Amino acid sequence: MQQLPELQNCTVLSLSGCEQLQQLPEQLPAGLIGLDCSGCRALQRLPAQLPPKLVNLWLSNCTAIEQLPEQLPASLTHFDCRDCRELQQLPPHLPPKLVNLWLSKCTSIEQLPELPPTLQVLDCRGCSALQQLPAQLPPKLKYLWLSNCTALEQLPALPSSLFNFQCAGCSSLRQLPDLSQCQVNHVYLRGCDGLK
Repeated sequence: MQQLPELQNCTVLSLSGCEQLQQLPEQLPAGLIGLDCSGCRALQRLPAQLPPKLVNLWLSNCTAIEQLPEQLPASLTHFDCRDCRELQQLPPHLPPKLVNLWLSKCTSIEQLPELPPTLQVLDCRGCSALQQLPAQLPPKLKYLWLSNCTALEQLPALPSSLFNFQCAGCSSLRQLPDLSQCQVNHVYLRGCDGLK
């Protein structure tokens, strides 16, 4: 199946593993709260307007997607686009309620937009083109995973809420920010050959 029929009334749409699916209907059900397109390798784009009540969006391993809609729904709290290797950038304004952002192996993303203050998990492992993070990280951030971000040379100040910090394999990183004010219990630095 290369495309879906028009849909109505469903609240969760799971298309995980539909490798031949090339496009979604332009009008998805208005009441949709969960959309799972994980592994839809042929899917090239999303509708310009996603449902306004969408809470969870899974796009991991959608390897053909190069860009996202200009605006994601304000209701979105969980956004997973791991292994979207052709994705160039995120929308300029992320949803204000976003809690989890998973970007690991998005190897074409060079920088991130401003992150919402609600964010608690930021996974950028394997984002080998990522050159910098926003100047200010969210005050509620608990998990920051940057392992194998080989182009990353410096980090901003880390929030005191931080619990788990991974930057193993960040070979271009020159120094670490102050960790003394963080609640961090787990720090992974193996392979950070540039640290002085």
